[in-house]
Amino acid sequence: MLWPTHRFPPTCSEPRFRILYVGNDLDLIAALRGVLIKPDHKIVSCMDCGSAAFFLKGDPRYELLVFDLELGSTRVLKLIPLARSLLHRNRVPIVIVTATKGDAAEELARNASPDEVLSRKD
Repeated sequence: MLWPTHRFPPTCSEPRFRILYVGNDLDLIAALRGVLIKPDHKIVSCMDCGSAAFFLKGDPRYELLVFDLELGSTRVLKLIPLARSLLHRNRVPIVIVTATKGDAAEELARNASPDEVLSRKD
């Protein structure tokens, strides 16, 4: 029997929480991996928006989507409507990470209607 979100039955080592991080801030990835330790959490990272679209359209479940504006606000913000349009992703919380609070990128991010906008310092 196949589960709807898995190609194979889950094993004991399957993480309970999976996070998709789209960006290339290695310090942020390391910090997340340091706080969210295995086996309960798995952080899947992709460093370009094309791969991110592929991951979003795929089968694995994600409990949180983190998009970093460092990759370019226009491209990253296009991922929000894509995620919201996919039946299996439309309720997954989306967090946008910006460089600083109160800058123009933060305002653009808030207008894209993610669930939360955080600066790197947050």
